[in-house]
Parts: sequence; C-alpha cells; structure tokens
Amino acid sequence: MIDIKNAAKSYIENLTATLERVAKYSEGISFQKIKLDFVDYQESHLKILDKSNGIYMIALSENCSIKPEKICSKVNSFKKNKRKYKFPKVNEKNCVGENRILYIGKSKGNMKKRIEAHLGLANPSTYALQLKFWGEDNYLKDAKLEIHYAFVEMPDEDIETDILEILETALHKNYKPMLGRSGH
Repeated sequence: MIDIKNAAKSYIENLTATLERVAKYSEGISFQKIKLDFVDYQESHLKILDKSNGIYMIALSENCSIKPEKICSKVNSFKKNKRKYKFPKVNEKNCVGENRILYIGKSKGNMKKRIEAHLGLANPSTYALQLKFWGEDNYLKDAKLEIHYAFVEMPDEDIETDILEILETALHKNYKPMLGRSGH
C-alpha cells in the first residue's frame, strides 16, 4: 500500500532542514558587481567568475534608458527568427515600468562558462540571453549591462542539494526578472 502520509511527512522534514540551511547561507552571501560589455567582450573581464557554486543577476545599468517592454519584444522576435538558438522565457508581466532585472541564474559548475553562454559563445541549444544578437540590433546594442554575483562556499554534502536553486528562486520571486524561469 502506498503511504502518502509518511512520505509527505518525511519530505516536509527534509525540506524544512534544507530551508534552515538556506537561511544560514543567505546570511553570509555578499554580492559583487561588474560591467558586462557584450559588444566589446574580452575574456579577461570574466576571469573573476571562474569559480563554481554561484548565483547571479544580469541587470540593466542605472544609466541605461532602454525600456523593458522593448527588450521583451526584441527577445520574442529573436526567439521566432533565430530558431537554432535557445532564448529564455519572456516574463511579459515583468516587462513593464522601471524593471532593470533581465535574468537571474545559478551555476553549480563554472559560472564563467555560464556567463559566456549568455554572451552567445556556447552551444546554441543552451538556453541563455544570447547577447551576441543584442550587439547586432540597432536598439539593444546600446544596452548597458552589469552582473551582480556571489559565490556560495559550501561543504561537499550541500553541493548536490537544492540550496543554490532555492536561493535563485528567492531572488527570482523578489526581483521578478524580465527573462528566464524560476525553479529549474
């Protein structure tokens, strides 16, 4: 017989323990910021991201006047016309007003490689911002972007847990990025 009651109880206990660890980790996380020049990209710009277990937010700089509605419209157009490339989900309800947050992500592996995917330098089947196409667009090429990032130091037993994913989801729910999905 299937015992859903005990299965749910066990799952809730494990989830509660994980959430308590997430709360402890979140107290010690401090974000740094770098400029992301996707038009004149230099590999040396991302050397500091050559580590694992990171969370990041790609955002429009404060001095960028590009409107969220236009960004989302352009990305939807890219999705239709650049079929070989995988672009993130467009969160239409977040593409309004003064929202500056483009994308929130995590990387259990090397974060530099993940950001390179966003630049469009990786396999086209990897879901990413594909910023090389932004650089070819008359409107988006003037976007000023920055990466807010943090690395989470954790023991081996926590690396394969959902800790990074939960931290990413918390940021996603709080900041409501224009692009990407939460909880994957």
